[in-house]
Amino acid sequence: MGRGVGWKSKSIRKSEISLTVQLSEQIIYQIVTGRWKPGAPLPSVRELARRLGIHHNTVSESYSKLVERGWLVRRRGSRLLVRSAEMASEVRANGLEELVNAIISFSREQKWSLQELRTRLLDRLMVEPADHILIVEPEDGLRKLLQAELKAVLKIPVQACSIAELKSQPSLLIGAQVAAPNYLAKDVKPLVPKSRPLVELRFGTIEQVRERILKLTQPSLIAMVSVSPAILAMARSLFAPAERFGHTLMTYSFPMENPSDLRAADLVICDLLSIRQVRNPRAIEFRAISEDSTQSLVAAVT
Repeated sequence: MGRGVGWKSKSIRKSEISLTVQLSEQIIYQIVTGRWKPGAPLPSVRELARRLGIHHNTVSESYSKLVERGWLVRRRGSRLLVRSAEMASEVRANGLEELVNAIISFSREQKWSLQELRTRLLDRLMVEPADHILIVEPEDGLRKLLQAELKAVLKIPVQACSIAELKSQPSLLIGAQVAAPNYLAKDVKPLVPKSRPLVELRFGTIEQVRERILKLTQPSLIAMVSVSPAILAMARSLFAPAERFGHTLMTYSFPMENPSDLRAADLVICDLLSIRQVRNPRAIEFRAISEDSTQSLVAAVT
Protein backbone atom coordinates (compact mmCIF):
# COMPACT_ATOMS: atom_id res chain seq x y z
CA MET A 1 0.00 0.00 0.00
CA GLY A 2 2.97 2.24 0.72
CA ARG A 3 2.30 5.92 0.15
CA GLY A 4 -0.74 5.35 -2.01
CA VAL A 5 -3.30 6.57 0.52
CA GLY A 6 -4.55 9.03 -2.11
CA TRP A 7 -5.99 11.87 0.04
CA LYS A 8 -4.98 14.45 2.59
CA SER A 9 -6.29 14.92 6.11
CA LYS A 10 -8.01 18.21 5.29
CA SER A 11 -10.01 16.51 2.52
CA ILE A 12 -11.87 14.38 5.06
CA ARG A 13 -12.43 17.04 7.70
CA LYS A 14 -14.35 19.95 6.19
CA SER A 15 -17.65 18.20 5.70
CA GLU A 16 -20.95 17.58 7.47
CA ILE A 17 -20.43 13.87 6.79
CA SER A 18 -18.86 11.99 9.71
CA LEU A 19 -15.14 11.23 9.50
CA THR A 20 -15.85 7.51 9.72
CA VAL A 21 -18.19 7.60 6.71
CA GLN A 22 -15.81 9.84 4.74
CA LEU A 23 -12.87 7.54 5.40
CA SER A 24 -14.89 4.43 4.52
CA GLU A 25 -16.12 5.87 1.23
CA GLN A 26 -12.66 7.07 0.25
CA ILE A 27 -11.15 3.66 0.97
CA ILE A 28 -13.85 2.15 -1.26
CA TYR A 29 -12.95 4.73 -3.90
CA GLN A 30 -9.30 3.66 -3.76
CA ILE A 31 -10.37 0.03 -4.23
CA VAL A 32 -12.90 0.44 -7.06
CA THR A 33 -10.56 2.71 -9.03
CA GLY A 34 -7.79 0.12 -8.79
CA ARG A 35 -5.42 2.20 -6.69
CA TRP A 36 -5.59 -0.36 -3.91
CA LYS A 37 -5.23 -3.80 -5.49
CA PRO A 38 -7.03 -7.01 -4.43
CA GLY A 39 -5.07 -8.77 -1.72
CA ALA A 40 -2.98 -5.70 -0.85
CA PRO A 41 -2.42 -5.03 2.87
CA LEU A 42 -3.85 -1.88 4.42
CA PRO A 43 -1.83 0.47 6.63
CA SER A 44 -2.20 -0.27 10.32
CA VAL A 45 -4.84 1.67 12.22
CA ARG A 46 -2.27 3.87 13.95
CA GLU A 47 -0.23 4.41 10.78
CA LEU A 48 -3.21 5.61 8.73
CA ALA A 49 -4.46 7.73 11.63
CA ARG A 50 -1.06 9.39 11.86
CA ARG A 51 -0.91 10.07 8.11
CA LEU A 52 -4.36 11.63 8.08
CA GLY A 53 -4.10 13.40 11.41
CA ILE A 54 -7.29 11.81 12.78
CA HIS A 55 -8.05 9.72 15.85
CA HIS A 56 -7.16 6.05 15.59
CA ASN A 57 -10.66 5.11 16.76
CA THR A 58 -12.05 6.67 13.58
CA VAL A 59 -9.80 4.49 11.43
CA SER A 60 -10.58 1.39 13.50
CA GLU A 61 -14.33 1.96 13.20
CA SER A 62 -14.05 2.56 9.45
CA TYR A 63 -11.99 -0.60 8.96
CA SER A 64 -14.51 -2.65 10.97
CA LYS A 65 -17.44 -1.39 8.90
CA LEU A 66 -15.64 -2.21 5.67
CA VAL A 67 -14.91 -5.73 6.91
CA GLU A 68 -18.64 -6.15 7.64
CA ARG A 69 -19.53 -4.85 4.18
CA GLY A 70 -17.09 -7.24 2.51
CA TRP A 71 -14.60 -4.72 1.14
CA LEU A 72 -11.81 -5.76 3.51
CA VAL A 73 -10.86 -9.13 4.97
CA ARG A 74 -9.05 -9.79 8.24
CA ARG A 75 -6.23 -12.31 8.28
CA ARG A 76 -4.05 -13.78 11.03
CA GLY A 77 -2.61 -11.26 13.43
CA SER A 78 -5.55 -8.88 12.72
CA ARG A 79 -3.95 -7.89 9.45
CA LEU A 80 -6.39 -6.31 7.00
CA LEU A 81 -6.30 -6.90 3.25
CA VAL A 82 -8.27 -5.54 0.32
CA ARG A 83 -10.78 -8.20 -0.72
CA SER A 84 -9.35 -10.71 -3.19
CA ALA A 85 -10.80 -11.55 -6.59
CA GLU A 86 -12.29 -14.70 -5.05
CA MET A 87 -14.34 -12.56 -2.69
CA ALA A 88 -15.65 -10.26 -5.40
CA SER A 89 -18.74 -12.34 -6.12
CA GLU A 90 -19.82 -12.07 -2.49
CA VAL A 91 -20.09 -8.28 -2.61
CA ARG A 92 -20.92 -7.79 -6.28
CA ALA A 93 -24.60 -7.23 -5.60
CA ASN A 94 -23.74 -4.17 -3.49
CA GLY A 95 -20.68 -3.13 -5.46
CA LEU A 96 -22.37 -0.73 -7.84
CA GLU A 97 -24.20 1.07 -5.05
CA GLU A 98 -20.97 1.31 -3.07
CA LEU A 99 -19.17 2.75 -6.06
CA VAL A 100 -21.87 5.39 -6.59
CA ASN A 101 -21.71 6.33 -2.92
CA ALA A 102 -17.94 6.62 -3.09
CA ILE A 103 -18.04 8.82 -6.20
CA ILE A 104 -20.68 11.11 -4.68
CA SER A 105 -18.70 11.40 -1.45
CA PHE A 106 -15.51 12.19 -3.35
CA SER A 107 -17.33 14.77 -5.51
CA ARG A 108 -18.64 16.57 -2.45
CA GLU A 109 -15.12 16.78 -1.07
CA GLN A 110 -14.02 18.37 -4.35
CA LYS A 111 -16.92 20.86 -4.11
CA TRP A 112 -18.47 19.61 -7.34
CA SER A 113 -22.24 19.99 -7.57
CA LEU A 114 -24.37 16.91 -8.21
CA GLN A 115 -25.49 18.50 -11.47
CA GLU A 116 -21.86 18.85 -12.59
CA LEU A 117 -21.26 15.22 -11.65
CA ARG A 118 -24.34 14.07 -13.57
CA THR A 119 -23.41 16.04 -16.69
CA ARG A 120 -19.81 14.81 -16.67
CA LEU A 121 -20.82 11.20 -16.11
CA LEU A 122 -23.39 11.30 -18.92
CA ASP A 123 -20.87 12.86 -21.32
CA ARG A 124 -18.30 10.24 -20.41
CA LEU A 125 -20.69 7.31 -20.65
CA MET A 126 -21.93 8.41 -24.07
CA VAL A 127 -18.48 7.84 -25.61
CA GLU A 128 -17.87 4.46 -23.99
CA PRO A 129 -17.94 1.40 -26.31
CA ALA A 130 -21.37 -0.20 -26.61
CA ASP A 131 -22.26 -3.07 -24.30
CA HIS A 132 -25.70 -3.77 -25.79
CA ILE A 133 -27.87 -3.24 -28.87
CA LEU A 134 -30.83 -0.85 -28.78
CA ILE A 135 -33.42 -1.36 -31.52
CA VAL A 136 -35.63 1.61 -32.33
CA GLU A 137 -38.96 0.82 -33.98
CA PRO A 138 -42.41 2.31 -33.32
CA GLU A 139 -44.50 -0.81 -33.98
CA ASP A 140 -44.58 -3.08 -30.94
CA GLY A 141 -44.85 -6.35 -32.88
CA LEU A 142 -42.01 -5.60 -35.28
CA ARG A 143 -39.90 -4.30 -32.40
CA LYS A 144 -40.27 -7.63 -30.58
CA LEU A 145 -39.50 -9.57 -33.76
CA LEU A 146 -36.33 -7.62 -34.54
CA GLN A 147 -35.21 -8.01 -30.95
CA ALA A 148 -35.77 -11.78 -31.03
CA GLU A 149 -33.89 -12.22 -34.32
CA LEU A 150 -30.86 -10.30 -33.08
CA LYS A 151 -30.85 -12.09 -29.72
CA ALA A 152 -30.64 -15.36 -31.64
CA VAL A 153 -27.39 -14.41 -33.38
CA LEU A 154 -25.62 -11.85 -31.16
CA LYS A 155 -23.71 -12.53 -27.96
CA ILE A 156 -24.53 -9.21 -26.27
CA PRO A 157 -27.85 -8.05 -24.77
CA VAL A 158 -30.48 -6.64 -27.12
CA GLN A 159 -33.00 -4.05 -25.94
CA ALA A 160 -35.70 -2.16 -27.84
CA CYS A 161 -37.74 1.03 -27.63
CA SER A 162 -39.87 3.37 -29.72
CA ILE A 163 -38.69 6.70 -31.13
CA ALA A 164 -40.92 8.51 -28.63
CA GLU A 165 -39.28 6.65 -25.73
CA LEU A 166 -35.81 7.44 -27.03
CA LYS A 167 -36.62 11.16 -27.34
CA SER A 168 -38.06 11.33 -23.84
CA GLN A 169 -35.32 9.21 -22.25
CA PRO A 170 -31.91 10.11 -23.77
CA SER A 171 -30.26 8.00 -21.06
CA LEU A 172 -31.33 4.94 -23.09
CA LEU A 173 -28.36 5.76 -25.35
CA ILE A 174 -25.84 5.05 -22.60
CA GLY A 175 -23.82 2.02 -23.65
CA ALA A 176 -26.11 1.39 -26.61
CA GLN A 177 -25.31 0.64 -30.23
CA VAL A 178 -28.49 1.88 -31.85
CA ALA A 179 -30.03 0.03 -34.77
CA ALA A 180 -33.22 0.91 -36.65
CA PRO A 181 -34.93 0.00 -39.93
CA ASN A 182 -33.55 2.06 -42.80
CA TYR A 183 -36.85 3.89 -43.33
CA LEU A 184 -36.44 5.44 -39.85
CA ALA A 185 -32.82 6.52 -40.32
CA LYS A 186 -33.53 10.22 -40.93
CA ASP A 187 -35.50 10.43 -37.67
CA VAL A 188 -33.17 8.37 -35.48
CA LYS A 189 -29.73 9.55 -36.67
CA PRO A 190 -29.96 13.02 -35.04
CA LEU A 191 -30.60 11.35 -31.67
CA VAL A 192 -27.59 9.03 -31.77
CA PRO A 193 -24.09 10.04 -30.54
CA LYS A 194 -21.52 10.47 -33.30
CA SER A 195 -19.15 8.12 -31.48
CA ARG A 196 -21.55 5.24 -32.17
CA PRO A 197 -23.27 5.89 -35.54
CA LEU A 198 -26.65 4.35 -36.26
CA VAL A 199 -26.67 0.92 -37.91
CA GLU A 200 -29.47 0.73 -40.45
CA LEU A 201 -31.42 -2.51 -40.63
CA ARG A 202 -32.71 -3.74 -43.96
CA PHE A 203 -35.36 -6.39 -44.37
CA GLY A 204 -34.31 -9.82 -45.59
CA THR A 205 -34.95 -11.04 -49.08
CA ILE A 206 -37.89 -13.31 -49.87
CA GLU A 207 -36.12 -15.39 -52.49
CA GLN A 208 -36.24 -18.63 -50.52
CA VAL A 209 -39.93 -18.16 -49.80
CA ARG A 210 -40.63 -17.26 -53.41
CA GLU A 211 -38.82 -20.40 -54.60
CA ARG A 212 -40.97 -22.55 -52.35
CA ILE A 213 -44.09 -20.90 -53.79
CA LEU A 214 -42.92 -21.44 -57.36
CA LYS A 215 -42.42 -25.13 -56.62
CA LEU A 216 -46.11 -25.51 -55.81
CA THR A 217 -47.48 -27.26 -58.90
CA GLN A 218 -51.13 -26.76 -58.05
CA PRO A 219 -53.07 -23.65 -56.99
CA SER A 220 -52.40 -23.53 -53.27
CA LEU A 221 -53.42 -21.83 -50.07
CA ILE A 222 -50.48 -19.95 -48.56
CA ALA A 223 -50.63 -18.73 -44.94
CA MET A 224 -48.44 -15.97 -43.49
CA VAL A 225 -48.18 -15.73 -39.69
CA SER A 226 -46.42 -12.88 -37.88
CA VAL A 227 -46.48 -10.79 -34.72
CA SER A 228 -46.00 -7.70 -36.89
CA PRO A 229 -48.83 -6.02 -38.83
CA ALA A 230 -46.16 -4.31 -40.93
CA ILE A 231 -44.70 -7.67 -41.99
CA LEU A 232 -48.14 -8.97 -42.91
CA ALA A 233 -48.90 -5.86 -44.97
CA MET A 234 -45.58 -6.25 -46.78
CA ALA A 235 -46.34 -9.92 -47.46
CA ARG A 236 -49.70 -9.10 -49.03
CA SER A 237 -47.95 -6.73 -51.41
CA LEU A 238 -44.96 -8.93 -52.25
CA PHE A 239 -46.92 -12.11 -52.82
CA ALA A 240 -49.72 -10.52 -54.81
CA PRO A 241 -48.20 -11.74 -58.16
CA ALA A 242 -48.61 -15.32 -56.93
CA GLU A 243 -52.35 -14.93 -57.37
CA ARG A 244 -51.80 -15.05 -61.11
CA PHE A 245 -50.81 -18.69 -60.67
CA GLY A 246 -53.99 -19.41 -58.77
CA HIS A 247 -52.46 -19.22 -55.29
CA THR A 248 -54.31 -17.62 -52.41
CA LEU A 249 -52.52 -15.78 -49.58
CA MET A 250 -54.05 -15.58 -46.10
CA THR A 251 -52.40 -13.54 -43.35
CA TYR A 252 -52.73 -14.19 -39.62
CA SER A 253 -51.65 -12.11 -36.64
CA PHE A 254 -49.84 -14.00 -33.93
CA PRO A 255 -50.90 -15.19 -31.44
CA MET A 256 -53.72 -16.69 -33.51
CA GLU A 257 -57.32 -16.93 -32.34
CA ASN A 258 -57.85 -20.19 -34.25
CA PRO A 259 -54.56 -22.06 -34.94
CA SER A 260 -56.59 -24.80 -36.59
CA ASP A 261 -57.09 -22.43 -39.56
CA LEU A 262 -53.58 -23.38 -40.70
CA ARG A 263 -54.45 -27.02 -41.25
CA ALA A 264 -55.82 -26.29 -44.71
CA ALA A 265 -52.72 -24.37 -45.83
CA ASP A 266 -50.34 -25.95 -48.34
CA LEU A 267 -47.50 -23.67 -47.18
CA VAL A 268 -47.17 -21.75 -43.90
CA ILE A 269 -44.70 -18.86 -43.69
CA CYS A 270 -43.83 -17.88 -40.11
CA ASP A 271 -41.61 -15.32 -38.44
CA LEU A 272 -39.16 -16.35 -35.73
CA LEU A 273 -41.60 -15.79 -32.87
CA SER A 274 -44.57 -17.54 -34.40
CA ILE A 275 -42.79 -20.59 -35.80
CA ARG A 276 -41.91 -21.66 -32.27
CA GLN A 277 -45.62 -22.14 -31.56
CA VAL A 278 -47.00 -23.13 -34.95
CA ARG A 279 -46.83 -26.91 -35.22
CA ASN A 280 -47.21 -27.56 -38.91
CA PRO A 281 -44.99 -29.79 -41.09
CA ARG A 282 -45.44 -27.34 -43.98
CA ALA A 283 -44.17 -24.33 -41.99
CA ILE A 284 -41.04 -22.46 -43.07
CA GLU A 285 -39.33 -19.58 -41.30
CA PHE A 286 -38.95 -16.06 -42.66
CA ARG A 287 -36.30 -13.74 -41.19
CA ALA A 288 -37.08 -10.03 -41.24
CA ILE A 289 -33.50 -8.72 -40.94
CA SER A 290 -31.13 -9.22 -43.84
CA GLU A 291 -27.88 -11.07 -43.19
CA ASP A 292 -25.73 -8.12 -44.23
CA SER A 293 -27.50 -5.90 -41.67
CA THR A 294 -26.75 -8.43 -38.95
CA GLN A 295 -23.09 -8.52 -39.99
CA SER A 296 -22.95 -4.71 -39.86
CA LEU A 297 -24.16 -4.84 -36.27
CA VAL A 298 -21.61 -7.50 -35.37
CA ALA A 299 -18.84 -5.31 -36.81
CA ALA A 300 -20.10 -2.27 -34.90
CA VAL A 301 -19.90 -3.96 -31.49
CA THR A 302 -16.68 -5.95 -31.91
